[in-house]
Amino acid sequence: MSFVDDTEHPPDWLRQVRDRVVTWATTVMSTDHAGLFRMCADAHVPWDLQSSAKGLHILQRHDALDVVPNGTDRAETIRFIQALQDEETGFFRDPLFEEHFACKDDPDELLKLRRNNAKWASIALRAFDAEPLWPFFRTGTSGGPDPEAVLAMIRNGDWTQPWGIGSHASQGVRELFFLACEGRDDLVPYVGRGLTMILARQNPYTGMIGDSSLPLFQQISGALKVIGNFQFSLGLKVPYLRQLADAC
Repeated sequence: MSFVDDTEHPPDWLRQVRDRVVTWATTVMSTDHAGLFRMCADAHVPWDLQSSAKGLHILQRHDALDVVPNGTDRAETIRFIQALQDEETGFFRDPLFEEHFACKDDPDELLKLRRNNAKWASIALRAFDAEPLWPFFRTGTSGGPDPEAVLAMIRNGDWTQPWGIGSHASQGVRELFFLACEGRDDLVPYVGRGLTMILARQNPYTGMIGDSSLPLFQQISGALKVIGNFQFSLGLKVPYLRQLADAC
């Protein structure tokens, strides 16, 4: 029997993976806020929201979240993260990272950063069985999304980089979809239009997203973002998957 089949006696290197993950985590976890991380030991900041979300996710995957102290320390970290949220927009500040952000003096770019950080903060909080204090959406405010802004994002987005816009646009439509399922009938037409606009970017011969002149990794990654958000998350059927499989 090979070690692959021997689930009761895995090889030493496999058993050591968790220990190595825990060792790594202790070198990059903040000494001031248990459960907040930087991505590498020599990072410019002692912690940031994206690194914290990814660090906690890695620990969860290896059943090693116990490396983060529980009780009072963890509760204080939850309150600390929640306090970074803006009540009006629902977005999250990342104060130490923002000091090094190249576009920190550009209000639009700073808002975009904080919008993206809302996702990371939410992931970090969920690792601790907590939630943001207020809802947030890709567009609009904490009171609800702006469906016209979702369509504008699809229409005016940079589709020369399908990985980025494919993710943001699909998630914007996904938010409208869930709200429509909860009774927001006024959003149903926007969901349909958003789906149609995004899938119009799909190449019917390859199943990929974006112009065929773009780098292949961009076309493939854009398709994976759209498939992940629409088919795997919402259960909708994305066309041309056979063509995508053949093209890859």
